[in-house]
Amino acid sequence: MTNRGTRLPRRVNLGRGYSVAVRLVSKADLAVILNEDEDASAGAWDADQNTIFIRRDLTAKQRWETYWHELVHAIHDVALRDQGGI
Repeated sequence: MTNRGTRLPRRVNLGRGYSVAVRLVSKADLAVILNEDEDASAGAWDADQNTIFIRRDLTAKQRWETYWHELVHAIHDVALRDQGGI
């Protein structure tokens, strides 16, 4: 099974009451979120907002690659939070 061409989830339930939103944003909006150059990143995980942001101008394959990358960051941060960290 391949994820190419399928839509990203809008929300991911990580269990134990943790839910992560997934939002497609413009390149300019992502630059503002990250406070960096417009071409610097394809996506971002924001632990304060429990949200993964992904540039909407990416191909479906690039979106999925970015989604999985940012989801790993989210899982790591949520696991730390659940153990009393961050």
